[in-house]
This record gives sequence, structure tokens and C-alpha cells, in this order.
Amino acid sequence: MGKVPAKREETPFWLAQKINTLEVVFPHTGPQDKHRILTMCLPFGMVHTVEHCNTWGTVFAALYTTAHGTPTLANLPEVLKQIQDEYGAAPALDLGMQLIGNFATVSSIILSNLKGEAVALAVRMRLRDVPQQDQEWEQPKIIAETYSSIGRDSLGARPQKPQFQGKINKENAKQQPEGNKKRWEKKQQTTKKERGESPRTETQQNRTYIPEYATRIKPLYELIHPDFSSKSWKIEHTHTLRELQADLLAAKHLHTRDNKTHLVIRVIAGAIGFTYVTFNEGETVPIGYKSHLYSASEQRFAPTEKILTAVQMAVIKERPLAQGKRIIVVSPIPALEAVTKASVPNAKALHPRWIQWATSLTVTDVDYIFNPKLQTQEFLQYEVEYPIPADTLPIDQYQVVMYTDGSAQPAIGTKHQYSAACAVVSGYMEGEKFCPQHSYTQTLGDCTAQLAELKALLMALEHTDPTQFTLIVCDSYYCVQFFNEYLHYCRLNGFRDSKGNTIKHRLLWGKVADLKEMLSKFHVVHTLGHQCVGIHVAGNTLADEAAKSAVAVATAAAVTCSSSKPDTEIMAAIKATVDGTPYPKGVPNKYQYFMRSMLNAEVKIPCVGAHDIPNKVVRPELIKAAHEGVASAHAGVAATISLLQALYWWPGLYKET
Repeated sequence: MGKVPAKREETPFWLAQKINTLEVVFPHTGPQDKHRILTMCLPFGMVHTVEHCNTWGTVFAALYTTAHGTPTLANLPEVLKQIQDEYGAAPALDLGMQLIGNFATVSSIILSNLKGEAVALAVRMRLRDVPQQDQEWEQPKIIAETYSSIGRDSLGARPQKPQFQGKINKENAKQQPEGNKKRWEKKQQTTKKERGESPRTETQQNRTYIPEYATRIKPLYELIHPDFSSKSWKIEHTHTLRELQADLLAAKHLHTRDNKTHLVIRVIAGAIGFTYVTFNEGETVPIGYKSHLYSASEQRFAPTEKILTAVQMAVIKERPLAQGKRIIVVSPIPALEAVTKASVPNAKALHPRWIQWATSLTVTDVDYIFNPKLQTQEFLQYEVEYPIPADTLPIDQYQVVMYTDGSAQPAIGTKHQYSAACAVVSGYMEGEKFCPQHSYTQTLGDCTAQLAELKALLMALEHTDPTQFTLIVCDSYYCVQFFNEYLHYCRLNGFRDSKGNTIKHRLLWGKVADLKEMLSKFHVVHTLGHQCVGIHVAGNTLADEAAKSAVAVATAAAVTCSSSKPDTEIMAAIKATVDGTPYPKGVPNKYQYFMRSMLNAEVKIPCVGAHDIPNKVVRPELIKAAHEGVASAHAGVAATISLLQALYWWPGLYKET
């Protein structure tokens, strides 16, 4: 007979296809025997009482109403026609009699759907000879005999002639066996798929018995998914399979649906999926468990939105099981029917989804009950606010205070490109006075001021000592607000906005989020830039001037690279690198020298990388720009050389500086 379909909606049609087989295999079975057979074959919740098991047709009718509900009187002819065309007159007659109980009406519908005027006339002629009280049970038999007498099958269709794939001739006779073999293998694969002989179908029946089945079976499903073809079986998969088998063997018997009581659905939502359990009202033994995984977009939803998704799907899936009775939904959200998008913080779902939820929450035959015990650990984890508090310590109790700033200026010779840099000044506080100790700068090339501010924040976190209490002060409200209020939720959503688009600077924010989890003794606060009064004015000014000095060096680089060619000494070094001849005097032979473009030369230093080589004429200007731009205290030779080495190299750089 094959396997029973995993989907509840397909079970009645599976039984309709097997009615002839069941009558042959079990020719003399009463209602009690049929009920036992159904109990062994069908999943729990689908088996009806013995009264519905008089014939296999009445069983089909009962299963159909359970899975698909009761059709309206206006749709009854269309429903009966579809069943009669696909499965024959007997199931259609049984379904119609169970729905309306009027043989005359059902019989007229079935007779009007007969294929061919000759068949309809022959059936009516034979029904004249049958007593009126026997027509209800003899009508399907008479229709089948009439079809057989004119050479048609039980559905009234003409038998199809066998179709040949092609002709065999002498030229392709050698290739034909291989082609037949491939077609046979393809047919076998299709047949196995239709029979459900796959690991996925083998485990579908377990959904009814095991809670959170979808979440637990996911690692095994990934092994047979085409997108995960490179994965191999590991010991973790063996443990998962054994645990599922043990839970299945230890599962308790489930109750059948009692159509005299209301249906209770208990919804439990987690981070990546949800489970709902169905009960008869007033009972503690469930009818069954169902679990589903959220889609990629649904996993980015807020916790309340995930609950709404689970509730909507559970009500839609289990409405046929309610059999016309009320549905009582138990959820971890109080006053679920009053939830709106405005009342949900950090709502991610689009407006059309909220319209669907609002429509489903107004259905009159569904009641919503709040149960705080259903608030799982995953649910509570996502509801907790997670901004890092600011200024929890007095300013003089921080062991390290860092000021960050980024700067971007229009590049020389271009309209839309920028020359940017970021800086971090680190020190400590003596009362309300900032004492600088270290300065870190980095040139960024062509980027905006916003990106430069974010780079400065990342640089400060990279230089933060995890053992010391650190205060990071930034004059970018964008960076501070996003870091303290939104970074945690944004990371949970995969760094995507409410429309599913990737946020700007996703890679940098990912690095910042990683450092935020690793560090604990620090706070990030905001201060207004370019102020005259305040405790953070001195430190913010130093960071601002350090960033601007780095930009000045980068701007000077653009001027020198575009206005002056390399001098004769560097040209000789480039020629020696290309030809393999000795380098000129004063030029280190452990480096390599090349022309980057028609005007620009560069040196490649092992373990460091490539640097520009400016002309001798402009080198004093570069040294002056680097020296005078490092804040207002003129930090000295070491700081000036550090700025120059970030972009340039030339023979005698230390000596000239």
C-alpha cells in the first residue's frame, strides 16, 4: 500500500486511491476491523470513531471533512466532481451523503458528471431495474460495470495506447542499451521519490510525537539538501539520530480529536523555530506536536513578530482539525489581539505582513489566552534591553581615556573623491585635566567623514586594554548611538535593516561587535565637537588636530605624486631593479623599486608593503606638514617620522627629518 502521506490534507486522497486494494486485501471486515487497520496506518488525530468505519468510502468522507473542512452547499457540486473524476463515483457518493444526507441531490450531481451521453443513458436505464431502497449502494457498482462494458476504466477514461520512445535502427543499435539504462535509472529514481523512499519522508511521521522536531532534525536534513552536498556524516549526527529514536520509542500515546470540544493550541516560540501542541479542551494529553523553522527573513523578526508568525501558521494549519469548534490559542504575549506595529520595539516585518496578522487576529472563532510559562529562555533573551550604560563611573576613576575623531577633505584635482584619516589620542585624567600619552593615526584614502569616524572608534577598541577601565569619547553621534542602542539587535538580524538590505559599513560594524563582546570594562560616550568649554574639549581638540594632520600629509602626497617626476637617483634605482644591475650609492639594495604610473614611483619593503617615493624637491614640505600638524604641542621627531612612514619612504628619511 505504500507509506501514508505526512501531510494531513493528502491522507484522504491516499485512502481513496487504495480503496480497491483494501477491499481485496481485507474482503470481510466489519467496522471494528476497519477501525483497527486505520489506527495502525493513520497518524494520531486522524482516526475517527467506529461509527465512521462502516465502509471505506465513509472513512474517506470522514477523513476529508477532518482535513479540509465542510464545503458549502454552493461548492458541493464542484468538490464532488473533482473527487469523482480522480477517484471514482463511490467516494464521491459517500462524501455527499455524509455532508447533506440527501440521496436524490447527491445522485443527480454524480449522474450529471458521467463522461459521455451514452454512459449516462446506460446507467439510468439500469437504475430503473434496481429497487429504490438499493440504489444508494448499487449506484457506484452500476457505474463501474457500465464503464467496463464499453471498454473504459473505473473513472470513465479511455485506455491509453503504449507510447514508444523511438525507433531502433542499425545505426543507433549500439547506443540504445545505454540510453535505455539511463531512462530506467531515472524512472526508478522518480518512482522512489513518489513512494516517499527518502530519509526526509521516513522521518516525517515523527513530527506528531516529538516536540521541537524541526529544530532537532535540521542537522540531518542538511546532509541530504543539495546545497550542502559537501557535508559528511559526523559523530554529532549519530548522537542526534539516536536521541530522536529514543524519544520516539519513549513517546506517549496521543489522543484523538474530540469534535464535541474546542481545540486548544499552545504556541512555544524560540530563536530559529517554533513548536505548537494541540489539545482537546479540558484534557492534558496532546493530540500532536508540530514544529517549524523560521525562514531567513522571519529569523530577523522581533520576538513579538515571531510569536505572531507562529500563531498565524498554527491557526491556519489546524483549523480543519477544529471541525467547526472554537480555537483557543495559548501564547506568551498578553493581549495578543491588541498588538500593533507601533507597540513593538524594533519591529522588522514589512507592512503587508502586519496587515495579515491584524486580519487573522480579528477572526471571531479564535480566542487568545496569555500564559507566562511559555516565555522560553530564547524569548526572554531577545526581549532584554542591551545598551551599555554610559558614565557609570566618575571621570577620574577611569584608568584610560581615549578621544577619537575622523576627518575627510576633498582631494586635490578631483571633485567627488576625498582624502580621509582617523586618529585616537589616549591618556588619563587628573581631576578635569586630560594628560595625553599616546597618539594613533591612520590614513584611509578615499572615504567619507562618517566612515572615518567609525574607523577611529574601531581603532580605539583595538587599543583598549581589557584589564583597565576605559572611557572612549567620540564626537560622532551616529557611531555612539548605533554602538550603544542598536548594535546588539542589528547583529541578531544579520546586520540588515527592516527591508532586508545590508546596512552600510557592515564589515566594520561586525568587527566592532566582536570587540564589544570581548571587552567589558569600557564605555562609549558622546561629546559635541569644536566646543570651547567642557571637560572633554582638550582631548577632543587633540584628536581632531591629529586627524587633520594625517589628512594634510595625504593631501600633500596627492600634490607631489601629480606634479613632480621621480629624481635621477630613484630612476637609477628603478632601472637597477628591472635590469638586475647594482643599485646607485646611498640606495638600499634590500628593497625593490618600481614605477607605479607615469609620474609615481614606489618601493616594496619586505613584511611592510609598498610606499610612495616623493621627489627630493617636495620632501621638506612633507616633513613640515607632518611636524606642524601633529596637535599643537609639536610632538617631536618620533611622531613626525611615524606619520611620514604611513605613506612614504625615501633614502635618508630619518636624517632629513
